[in-house]
Amino acid sequence: MFLKIYSRVLKFFTNETTKFRASKNGTQRNSCRNYSLQVRAEPKVPFEIRTIREADIPQVMELRRQNHPDLYFGGLYCVQPKYRGLNIGYQIYKASLAHTMGKNKCGNAVLSMAEKYQRSGDFPIVEDEYMTLKNFIPHHINSESLAGMDSVDGIEIETYQDCLLPSMIQYDASVVGYTRDHVLELNCKEADSKTFVAFKNGTCIGFGSIKKSCLGAARVGPLYADNEIIAEVLLRRLIESFPGMKGLAMMTVGSNVPANNFLKKLGNANTEACLRLYGKEKVKANMSKIYAFLDFNFSAF
Repeated sequence: MFLKIYSRVLKFFTNETTKFRASKNGTQRNSCRNYSLQVRAEPKVPFEIRTIREADIPQVMELRRQNHPDLYFGGLYCVQPKYRGLNIGYQIYKASLAHTMGKNKCGNAVLSMAEKYQRSGDFPIVEDEYMTLKNFIPHHINSESLAGMDSVDGIEIETYQDCLLPSMIQYDASVVGYTRDHVLELNCKEADSKTFVAFKNGTCIGFGSIKKSCLGAARVGPLYADNEIIAEVLLRRLIESFPGMKGLAMMTVGSNVPANNFLKKLGNANTEACLRLYGKEKVKANMSKIYAFLDFNFSAF
């Protein structure tokens, strides 16, 4: 309270003195400056950093039960605007790193932040075989520019059912290199989402999901397939299952040319490139079969 009153008194005194001098000598009016002194105390905001609990966000807590045993993935973290600039975000970041207990970790960094993460020593290794691309088409999507079922022979596209999950889990593991059964099940059963699975002679050869984002747009991910024609047919089926969407988001691998060509067929996408960073070593997957990442912020692939 004293600092606030003190600041106001100083400001009032300085302003009134300037006016007084100017009124006595009109020739000095333009040369007089309006000084003010602001005295501010450093804000002190008590806060606690802890892990998310079941009661906070139950859906997120479900995901913790299925992770790679030797890999942590760093996603987004945010601070409410009124608490920014108080070092809270950095404390969250450091607490998250401590949680990895020295194991390998990876994440996607926008180009403006990548060097900062590297210099910190937390993510010194850069993926040099590909970049991750965030793509967004802000307008209505016409899926007719993509290949349809008449472009493939002997392929069946089925809507997700629980009985298809074992085949999907096996295919997913062949692409990313480890098992994510619980994550896949949660992905397929998420509200406002659709999942389709491609089969040939009873064997899973690809699958994809589409879901509604918080902005009312459709987001495709994952989209995995043996080849580009299967991926394109799946993508068209996904888009057609979501009529009236307000744009399309899709996170792709920079080196997967067919995946990025799909977006060119659909319209001019706003694209932002990110670098894939690692803590100890690179993590390999069959990138030729990844046409869209499962989730840009919460999954390595």
